[in-house]
Amino acid sequence: MQLIVDPIVWVWRGLFARVVAIVGAVVSVAMRLDPRWWPWRYGIRVHRGLVYATHDGKPVRLDVYCPKNTETAKPVVLYMHGGGFGLFSRTSHWLVGVRFAAAGFVVCNIDYRLAPKNPYPAAHEDACDAYMWVLNHVSKYGGDPSRVMVAGESAGANLAMAVLLASSFRGEEAWSQRVFDAKYQPCMGVSMSGLLQVSDPHRFFRLGIAAWARSRICAVSQNYLQGRRPALARWADPLLILESDAMPDRPLPPMFVGSGACDPIRDDTLRLEGILRVRGVNHRTVFYPGEGHIFFMLPWREQSRRCWTDLLSYVQPNL
Repeated sequence: MQLIVDPIVWVWRGLFARVVAIVGAVVSVAMRLDPRWWPWRYGIRVHRGLVYATHDGKPVRLDVYCPKNTETAKPVVLYMHGGGFGLFSRTSHWLVGVRFAAAGFVVCNIDYRLAPKNPYPAAHEDACDAYMWVLNHVSKYGGDPSRVMVAGESAGANLAMAVLLASSFRGEEAWSQRVFDAKYQPCMGVSMSGLLQVSDPHRFFRLGIAAWARSRICAVSQNYLQGRRPALARWADPLLILESDAMPDRPLPPMFVGSGACDPIRDDTLRLEGILRVRGVNHRTVFYPGEGHIFFMLPWREQSRRCWTDLLSYVQPNL
């Protein structure tokens, strides 16, 4: 029986990932056809394909969205896209850049190396390198390096939280140490629909979520960690860092945390909200009724619009 089931599960996981990628691409293209989100309508200039790191001779790139009226330095959003560490890109998530830039932020929307070809810590190393690039270069695009918010959704939320925690908890890796030793700490974090512990995907089995979701989460964990124990993949589990007895070397900045109330992985957001409260971190957490995973990327949905209103009303006074 095991020999029969395993190939079926393998095929299902592959098909599911392809369907998600196709749907994401269709949604991204459809939004580009909607004139409400054309960057020029908001006076936004986009600088595409800037190289922020190179690995094995291959560049890793980001796009910078610059709002109008950059005579004074603007707060900055460093955004990491989701996709289970193996799907999507800065171009699939272009709408995030437009929405934040239209609200007055300089937005750095990044690519990072994808799994399974590039397992842990590739994406986390890239996220930290992108943060350092922002500190060193964003002033050229009208951004204030002392006011950087790290943000992401799903796996991107994991990366954003890891960068934020690397600035508060000293790590051993050269890439996390660079963030800790940087001149400026992120002044805020945003976690939307976050997968905040990549190890132990079977915790979702114990929570009784749907079989298709469990299969996808197991695939994400296997593709990115590839058997690494939690102790050897520390930054992939920001929840475990926060839930440990370790005290930060620097105070944690404010955070906005959101999730759909029907998101299969909402338990990670519940845990994050609980530990932020215990640690006394300034935060706002909102669960949006009737919504599933990464709903806030779908601007035609009422709860997505509400989420963006909540997010901007929380972060703008703190930046």
